[in-house]
Amino acid sequence: MCGIAGFHGSLPEGDTRQLIETMTGSIRHRGPDESGYFLSPERSTLLINTRLSVIDLEGGSQPIKAEDGSAVVVQNGEIYNYQELRDELKREGMRFRTHSDTEVLLAAYRQWGPGFLERLRGMFAIAILDRRSGALLLARDRLGIKPLYICRRPGGFAFSSEINTFRDCGLTSGEIAPESVGDFLALGVVREPRTIYADVEAVEPGTYVTIDGTGLQKHRYYEWRHEPEQTDPQTVQAWTREALVASIKDHLVADIPVCAFLSGGIDSALIVAMAARELDVRLPTFTVGFDDAAYDESDAAAAIASHVGSEHAVLQVEMKGLDPQEIEGIMDRFGQPFGDMSAIPTYVLCRAVRAHSKVALSGDGGDEMFMGYKRFGYAEAARVASTRLPLRAGLSLASGTRALAPASIRRPLGRFLEVTRAEGSSRILAMNRLFAPEEVSVQGSPLPVDVAAPFGCRAAANYAIRTELPSHYLRKVDICSSAVALEARVPFLGEFVHRVSARIPDDVAFSWRQNKPILRRLAREYLPEEITGLAKRGFAVPLDTLLEPGALADLERRLKQPDRPLREFLPAATIETVVDEFSRGHDPAVRSRDAVCRRFFAAWTLDTWLERRA
Repeated sequence: MCGIAGFHGSLPEGDTRQLIETMTGSIRHRGPDESGYFLSPERSTLLINTRLSVIDLEGGSQPIKAEDGSAVVVQNGEIYNYQELRDELKREGMRFRTHSDTEVLLAAYRQWGPGFLERLRGMFAIAILDRRSGALLLARDRLGIKPLYICRRPGGFAFSSEINTFRDCGLTSGEIAPESVGDFLALGVVREPRTIYADVEAVEPGTYVTIDGTGLQKHRYYEWRHEPEQTDPQTVQAWTREALVASIKDHLVADIPVCAFLSGGIDSALIVAMAARELDVRLPTFTVGFDDAAYDESDAAAAIASHVGSEHAVLQVEMKGLDPQEIEGIMDRFGQPFGDMSAIPTYVLCRAVRAHSKVALSGDGGDEMFMGYKRFGYAEAARVASTRLPLRAGLSLASGTRALAPASIRRPLGRFLEVTRAEGSSRILAMNRLFAPEEVSVQGSPLPVDVAAPFGCRAAANYAIRTELPSHYLRKVDICSSAVALEARVPFLGEFVHRVSARIPDDVAFSWRQNKPILRRLAREYLPEEITGLAKRGFAVPLDTLLEPGALADLERRLKQPDRPLREFLPAATIETVVDEFSRGHDPAVRSRDAVCRRFFAAWTLDTWLERRA
């Protein structure tokens, strides 16, 4: 893992050396082992890299130039099939000076042009300057595991692995995109390709852009599509087993030891169990133990490690009494408002693991690829209920009598009725909405049209893969791991696995009885029933008990102050409700404890970001 940044076009006026130092400093945490840059003789292109040494520790320094000087490359990520490509390119007459995957990228581009991207297996953000044409190519991996952002400037374009680079270097105008704030208040994240800044955007997954004298052009080389093949569960299980083993093998490619995150869930458990049995690799495993038993999975993780025979460590963390400024510091790393509280324990886990290793395998992606989220079932139930006349009549009756229902089911029933009445992509908002339209002063943008009705489990899964993964879950893991120079790898999102997932019919992938039926059946081949039968638990944090009472009271008073920047987007009445529900208790028939915490955290993080921006 590394960080990349740079500029193409007319460099900003001023001290170029200072620009290089500031850009480098903004991403140094991503790659503290070494850094380098390339500045073209005509001063029209700047390429910067900060490196975390994982492959070819001695010879993999970046940027890397072609022998004839015709092209220069920097990258952030890992190319798992680089040795295969290297051998193929050597047969084509290419020569290599290093054993790094980055030099292979450069040779592959020179041999095959932009089509080389379709040959890569890995996670990556790449910048290649073609000095013959004067064009800069920026590319991102298929599913958006590694981030890459572009800032449009008068006379040129800046790029970076992190949004904060543009702020630190004074490259962004700082103008806020109102629809991005609306997205955040509705969903808790800003949806790519937009960012919170009007002049900054993300390179989309599976896309490369070229920047030359005519401007910026976008090209898509991959797009997730579900193209099912009718087959039986046994065949699908065999496909999945073969794909996962191949992907895990890919993700073990490194010149340093690799470890694994291990929760109490089946995704990370499958990775370590399959690595042990199929590849004879026993990965050291790490789990965070929390002092709150309701959120602690260390006992289940220890049982998995014992069964697999891995060297296991529980990194006990005290999550109570955290300083609000420490939390704000973590969230500032995202470069824009980010409303997922689990970023806090994710950062704590990464920081603890980094003391032992540079590379860790993660179970992220299993829920998206194999129908793991409860909301997929919610969406499917709503689709069925809204398309069958007898059920629709029953829902009308339930809607009229909801007020008479016990408090314990009134809220989930109300949410289900709202989801059922919604159509197409509006169901995403109904399932995930933090703030209702009438509670905010700015609205988000329309959701993608490719999730139009009938909106059931498949459309919900497609949206999760195309939008939620790159905008939310992968960003959380990338930012929290790179902040401490830890490389997090995700075997469930490797090419072998997501191409198999795209072939699985929904009647095999989805089950009313339990989530991830395919992975649960596969897990029974490797793990005991007491592990495979465990219910899914999110990586959550008890925000309402996280802070000291005094610090919490100060924060609540701050948010209610009339001069807070938050007032531009949330009316006083909404802020009052959010703070009071969080501090004085809430009606569980109206909102869950988790929803109350999420709304408070979103208001807090937005207000903090707006204040720091000023």
